[in-house]
Amino acid sequence: MSNIFEKKMAFNFYRSYYETSLLLQKDDKAEFLEAILHYQFTGELIEPNSPMALLAFRGQMHSLNKQVTGYKSGKNTYPNGNPTKGKYKGEYKGEHKGSHKQVQEQEEEQEQEQEKEEVQVYRKFKHLSISVDEVEKLKSNGYTKIQIDEVLDKIENYSQNKKYSSLYLTANNWLKKEEQEKAQEKEKYRYKPTIFG
Repeated sequence: MSNIFEKKMAFNFYRSYYETSLLLQKDDKAEFLEAILHYQFTGELIEPNSPMALLAFRGQMHSLNKQVTGYKSGKNTYPNGNPTKGKYKGEYKGEHKGSHKQVQEQEEEQEQEQEKEEVQVYRKFKHLSISVDEVEKLKSNGYTKIQIDEVLDKIENYSQNKKYSSLYLTANNWLKKEEQEKAQEKEKYRYKPTIFG
């Protein structure tokens, strides 16, 4: 048993482990799960004896090995062996910035923000994005989906769009400007009766 594994408090138990265990009989399932736990908390690989549990265990070896070797090397893992993501990736080498709980909370917040962004984003390019809610606001201002999409295309293709910070505000301004130009164009060609006097 390696000393470094005595400090290991947790590991990622992936859904694939659970789903694989559902396919096994009771004794095979127990052997399969025990082999996973033993390997993760001791770093010692003891494969199951039963053929079915062994087959299931070997099917999960890639993810199991990745966690164990990551913990052993101290790279891309927290002190408890969980793989790191984002800006903390690769920083842990004996000491890391902030407590594990703080780092984990920050990463969870980032993941939640990304999920929200993915769910709500209507259109995104370069540094600009517009949410579904913002598009609905534009529609409630009387603009059609076609008008909105056309303006978004124009903004995306505009070479100086780097100076914009809000795609919603830019689209709203461009749509207003187009409406004004159309109104001026109509006024220009509107019949104006000549009064002779």
